[in-house]
Amino acid sequence: MASIKVTFSLDEETVSQLKQTADRLRRAKSQVVREAIHEYAARADRLSESERRRLLKELDEALAA
Repeated sequence: MASIKVTFSLDEETVSQLKQTADRLRRAKSQVVREAIHEYAARADRLSESERRRLLKELDEALAA
């Protein structure tokens, strides 16, 4: 897979967490960022618990009507 350089601005705490995580896992910071983005993207398509409850309530109300 070809790599593309990108530039992001991150706050100091996030950079510190990234460095600590990369050091602990003995991985490159770019690898940690790639894995974090893949995990986030996989979860982003799922409903949150509050969204799920709201939709179920709306369905129950529609079926009752």
